[in-house]
Amino acid sequence: MDTSAATLRIRDSKNGEGRTVPITGRLAATLDTYIAAAHPALESSDHVFYSVAAGRPISQATIYMRFRAIWPTPASPFHGRSPPHSLRHGFAVVNLRRWAEQGADLAVMLPYLACYMGHADLRGTQYYLRLTLTPIPT
Repeated sequence: MDTSAATLRIRDSKNGEGRTVPITGRLAATLDTYIAAAHPALESSDHVFYSVAAGRPISQATIYMRFRAIWPTPASPFHGRSPPHSLRHGFAVVNLRRWAEQGADLAVMLPYLACYMGHADLRGTQYYLRLTLTPIPT
């Protein structure tokens, strides 16, 4: 994570590959605040998010339980999926809807979304076009 450059390094993600993705300035500032409080002397080997001790990662069960407590209602098309997939699907659909509302050519924008999400080809990203037709509860 490089909050000064507003980027996040994703390691061992989809297809076992890593990538660097941009994040908003607001998220970078929030992460800076969190890291300053939780990790006064952060080492590159430290787990940024933890539940018991800084040296131990947060468990998947804890993440899932906390995520379900704040995620939208069961009517959400993403409810029941794992937290990372819920966030990925929501991100893709929200951006596709925003681009469509702005009059962007989705055929032009889809490769950018595919690259950002780490998809090897457009087939994995085209799936989200169908989801843009499903209402997301607010």
